[in-house]
Amino acid sequence: MDATEVHVSLASVHRRDRPGIRVHRMGPISPIDLRRRERIPITSPARTILDLAESSPHSELASAINEARTKRLVYRSQLLELRRRTPGRRGWGPLLTLLRADSTDDFSRQEAEKLMLRLIRRAELPAPRRNVRVHGYELDFFWPDLRLNVEIDGYRWHSARHSLNRDRDRDTHLAAHGVQVIRFSRDQLLIPELVVARLAAALALARMRPRAG
Repeated sequence: MDATEVHVSLASVHRRDRPGIRVHRMGPISPIDLRRRERIPITSPARTILDLAESSPHSELASAINEARTKRLVYRSQLLELRRRTPGRRGWGPLLTLLRADSTDDFSRQEAEKLMLRLIRRAELPAPRRNVRVHGYELDFFWPDLRLNVEIDGYRWHSARHSLNRDRDRDTHLAAHGVQVIRFSRDQLLIPELVVARLAAALALARMRPRAG
């Protein structure tokens, strides 16, 4: 999605797209799906995603859902509730396809994180804090004293270019605040010796780093 493009939802069918403005035509919008930002009426994140689903390519829709969920702007339950209020919208076809895939990935992510935690405990490595927010991001496994963060990669959309660029921006931002990030894929977790050796080395090096002021 072009970051400079403005999306406008209208009940009227007489307005057309203009340069930099994409018009979404639909019927009446329920008050529950409306918000206001600086007195400007806007649609809720869930409704916005549904509107995008009717006109955006698959990759852009996946990116929008990924970003909204990462920022905790929308939850699966909100989208399913919206579906009950908006039956028949053609955007539900591609959107439900992504939600079904995402449901499977959520389970895979939980299992991957449990496996990582078991490896840490069995190796008797220091216990991290889990799923904590640091400098605006939620970190999978974080050792605050050592300023070390471990992320588990490998979810369905993670190989897409937008996800790769987002992760690079995230890692760069954290590094600027003194947080080192190392990543393991789900496939690597199936080689416990590799994961434990790399993590133990990273923890040891982190202990040797000089502490900030």
